[in-house]
Amino acid sequence: LIKPKGVHGVGRRVGEECTPLASTDIGLTLLERQLVAGHDPQSMAILADLRTDHQRLVRIVSELLDLTQVESGNIKVHPTDTSLDQLLHEALAAVKLAGQQKDLLFAVRNDHGDLHIRADADKAVWVLVNVLSNAVRHSPGRGIVTIEATKEDDRLHLAISDQGPGIPAPTRTHLFERFTPGSHAHHGTGLGLSIAREFMQAMGGSIAYQPAPVEGATFILTFAAPLS
Repeated sequence: LIKPKGVHGVGRRVGEECTPLASTDIGLTLLERQLVAGHDPQSMAILADLRTDHQRLVRIVSELLDLTQVESGNIKVHPTDTSLDQLLHEALAAVKLAGQQKDLLFAVRNDHGDLHIRADADKAVWVLVNVLSNAVRHSPGRGIVTIEATKEDDRLHLAISDQGPGIPAPTRTHLFERFTPGSHAHHGTGLGLSIAREFMQAMGGSIAYQPAPVEGATFILTFAAPLS
């Protein structure tokens, strides 16, 4: 018998139903035990990525449960000097399977070497995964998702572009508001881009939408440079 475990206050309490996060924790644990017994390296690698994403989600949801913190914009962040390459590696690993299902190519363009930014690693990866997931969702089969890094003074800009239909002009004004209908993430809760903006602002950065001349959508993530 496996008992559900709560992590950072998120989980099952006495007399309450098991939350979805606690349920997924149980499911992941069961799968891990079965795969260890079966010695399937490829499946174990996939499961390891899922476990990492689950742990990151638990940490973030723990903070989002405090609605006053979200409403006030007083999101707690723990910024450190971190490698952009490492953050991209983790984010791309999280959307790898979804991209493979559509035979997508992720093209990373960076002429500046190993760039470092000042950011909360968990929240930065969360934002990257959210934007990349939207790009994958709206990309045509065998399309290209482009990730381009540029540097400007004490700012680092990361442009994530897809080849999808783009976002209708009437929606763009309210794109980062909560529960915006018809947004780029219209298959989700309508909260993703709103939370992404709050996270970026809390880290001293920003997120913006840039319409493409012909088709597709581009989101610009701006991060602060490391402390000198």
